[in-house]
Amino acid sequence: MTLNDCLLSCQATRLAAHRFGGRLNAWRVPAEHWLRVHQILKEKGGRLSALWADEAETDQVFALVWLDDGYVLLAVMPEQGSVPSVARIWANADRPERYTRDMYGIEFADAPDNRRWARHQAWSKGDTPLRRNFPLEGLKTDDTTQPDAPYGYHQVQGVQVYEIPVGPVHAGIIEPGHFRFNAAGERILRLEERLGYVHKGLEKS
Repeated sequence: MTLNDCLLSCQATRLAAHRFGGRLNAWRVPAEHWLRVHQILKEKGGRLSALWADEAETDQVFALVWLDDGYVLLAVMPEQGSVPSVARIWANADRPERYTRDMYGIEFADAPDNRRWARHQAWSKGDTPLRRNFPLEGLKTDDTTQPDAPYGYHQVQGVQVYEIPVGPVHAGIIEPGHFRFNAAGERILRLEERLGYVHKGLEKS
């Protein structure tokens, strides 16, 4: 069965390619078939290239998947503000989904990691900075920055395992980021990073 036949069997409908700058195999997928379509693409050797949201017309989540013969663009409309998470199919979907949730308020059902990714102490839980109804100049705050909410870093347990926290303020010129190293001697067992401290919302402007 061809890819297009598989998509049609999942009740996907074609999107006009000209909307995306030319020739592109673009489809709108019902939310109930979102996971199945991604599973089909992975079984056919696809690779997730990008995942993002847009509210230009209505809330939509997009995923761009690379196959040997070109890109496939998928779009889904959230149902009651939620979309099934594809992070268990594509490991690299985890952070884009978390970012989309933080910036647009779209939830991803059955996501493996529900921690905030880009929203830090400057925004409260209900703020959605990339939505059009959020002020472009941001929200007015006082001069004090509140402490960041606790972030559940994963910890490695074991004999002679220790943790090294680095940042977000660095002596060099790199962008602020917090890094947690779990190490045993010279061996790094796990590294977790937390970025977005100087997020400027350029996608919105």
